[in-house]
Amino acid sequence: PALNENGWEELRSYSRPKLVLLGDADTVVSYARLKKHFTADKQFQVIAGADHFWWGFEEEMRKRVAKFLTG
Repeated sequence: PALNENGWEELRSYSRPKLVLLGDADTVVSYARLKKHFTADKQFQVIAGADHFWWGFEEEMRKRVAKFLTG
């Protein structure tokens, strides 16, 4: 997510289940900024090698989202 500081806090405090995926090669959303708001747990996952647009990692993202949605 590309959010301003208020948006990050609002997203973090949202009480419904959420999944945040980030590629470690993302040059738009920084890992440091995301880590400031989320812990490395089920809701925040880093995908090694993926960029902001997920080129070549679509299947990996699909699997993680499907697992999150199906519990």
